[in-house]
Amino acid sequence: MFDHGFTAPRVWRASLGFVQRLWERSWGTFEFNYARGVSQYGFSDLNLVRQPGFTLPEEANRPVWVSPDSIVPETGALSSSSSRIHPDFGKALAIRSDLRSDTKQLTLSFAGAAARGAVVRLSYTLTWSRDQSSFACCVASQGFSSPTTGSDPNALEWGRSDLERRHAFLGTVAYPLSSGLEIGVIAGLLSGIPYTPSVDADINGDGSRNDRAFIFDPRTTTDTTVARSMAALLASAPSGVRACLERQLGRIAGRNSCTGPWQPSFDLQLNWRPQWFGSERRLTLSILTVNLLGGIDAWMHGADQLRGWGYASAPDRVLLYVQGFDRATLSYRYGVNGRFGSATTTGNGVIVPFQVGFQGRVAIGPRRPHRPRADRVP
Repeated sequence: MFDHGFTAPRVWRASLGFVQRLWERSWGTFEFNYARGVSQYGFSDLNLVRQPGFTLPEEANRPVWVSPDSIVPETGALSSSSSRIHPDFGKALAIRSDLRSDTKQLTLSFAGAAARGAVVRLSYTLTWSRDQSSFACCVASQGFSSPTTGSDPNALEWGRSDLERRHAFLGTVAYPLSSGLEIGVIAGLLSGIPYTPSVDADINGDGSRNDRAFIFDPRTTTDTTVARSMAALLASAPSGVRACLERQLGRIAGRNSCTGPWQPSFDLQLNWRPQWFGSERRLTLSILTVNLLGGIDAWMHGADQLRGWGYASAPDRVLLYVQGFDRATLSYRYGVNGRFGSATTTGNGVIVPFQVGFQGRVAIGPRRPHRPRADRVP
């Protein structure tokens, strides 16, 4: 159902730019952009009980919306029916439009002409993006579970946006091989996607598997199995994964508090401008590649031995596996995922297939008149 105050989303935008000539045939650009989203849409469950059934003392008193008796001790499985105001119904989702987002972006770029007509463009973009929900598709149940939760799922909190890519480097080089033939190189380096340490099951009883994991400190936790597994993970994990976990020891993980590995990209483009339509070379024929790194990876190593070049990886988000529940201590029994944060070519991720494209473009319009130089005007 739609909330009574539902309205269309809006955004306020502001930008500031500055261009400076550095030396002959070269320019530097500074650009700042700001976007403030208001009336962004989200979801709340009207049939979720107002008060939790109990809290988990070993997990910073995380609220659980069912009673301890409804959780199966052997597996930790639960039924969300006891978290319903009206047990005859499941979720009753209201579409609301009171969420907000905030994005700041700073871009520094350089463009210049080198020897023999080569054109070089380099840019760096720094982005900060926060929101209360990054959901944009597709059904209401997914929208409710999209923002991860460590407390009340109906109280959406600010967090790093799913869509943020903090650092982005881009470089292009266009080099003329002849008067009508030009080759271009496009290279990029993008910081990894943000992700949240999570639990593989619904542990708060709201009916969604979107619960953020509690980061157990191996020095203080009473569960010796979890302590050993967490110590082993911290000792063997990559530096980025280890740093993300260590700064959150003893508390529930923050939303999108970890960052995946950097993603490189590399492509080529060949442009040919024949004189078929006059000396202005209005026709441009191009051959371009998409994910050339992925194509080289498949060519050199085969489809079964990919190294992950040109692969948009999604790290393993699951940190804890539920293995049971202790009703006496009101605590879950967990197993620790030793591969948390890992990204492999056979795991989660998006593979953009290697492609070769052919493109033709014709400029249509009147020929631009020649303007005489001012010093030659009689």
